[in-house]
Amino acid sequence: MTMALRRGIALLGLCIFGCMASAAATPSAQETMMVGTWYGEFAPRPGMPVQRFLYNRKADGSFTLVARLYEPGKPPTELRNSGLWGISNGLYFTVTTEVDGVRTDTRSPDTINPYLVQELKQDAFSYRHVLSGNVFRVVRVPPDRTLPAQ
Repeated sequence: MTMALRRGIALLGLCIFGCMASAAATPSAQETMMVGTWYGEFAPRPGMPVQRFLYNRKADGSFTLVARLYEPGKPPTELRNSGLWGISNGLYFTVTTEVDGVRTDTRSPDTINPYLVQELKQDAFSYRHVLSGNVFRVVRVPPDRTLPAQ
């Protein structure tokens, strides 16, 4: 990916987030629908490790993510992210502000992830990462849901 493209994506994310932050205090129907705990599984290709994850999106625009990578014969590797999220006009994005307790440089394009909303219902959400094309599908789960040990 070229540096110009990375900068463009970073600016897009920051502009959208800034616009949403200054919008009316009343959340949109999409924002309200996305608040809560969501579970998903992702494997980039057959034979690759499976990633299982829990997203907790709050009404204040913050999120926490717990993800585990499951490889046969190895203990799962866990990652914890937190940051900001938003949705507007079919674009969902996250800005990761912390990875495993360490603050990130939010000016870095690597911390901003734009997604195109494929489907958003009360109990199911699918979205496609703009850069990679990877599609993620998640389902709403109770807030006390945990990831499997293996």
